[in-house]
Amino acid sequence: MVQNANWGLIGRISVTLGLVAATVVFFVLPDKRWISAVMVGFAILDALIYGLVIPRLTGSEKPPGT
Repeated sequence: MVQNANWGLIGRISVTLGLVAATVVFFVLPDKRWISAVMVGFAILDALIYGLVIPRLTGSEKPPGT
């Protein structure tokens, strides 16, 4: 039996790691804090892609009410 990927879990892990990396960069590079802002933006973009786009493209989205 083939099991669909859990894109929500993948998205949560990706966002968490992105935000942790952005936090580390924020404190390590105080003169270049704009880099951490870009990393946060990419983490949010990842969340949107993994949470909304990929499930619809792969057909792994569950119908409402199930």
